[in-house]
Amino acid sequence: MSNKEIEQLNTAMKQTSDKRLYERYLAVRLCFEGHPFEDIGELLSRARSLFIGKPTRPKDSQV
Repeated sequence: MSNKEIEQLNTAMKQTSDKRLYERYLAVRLCFEGHPFEDIGELLSRARSLFIGKPTRPKDSQV
């Protein structure tokens, strides 16, 4: 990730008022800075499985 992209990510983080979106931006930034998933999960108080693995669909979803 280039410095320009990181700056765009930082700008988006500053502009959002949604806590969940902010945490996602932060997780992406930390990942691109080279932090291991375990450390990112610890920093954000989230499970490592939220950052890696394949996405799953809710069982009651019709999609």
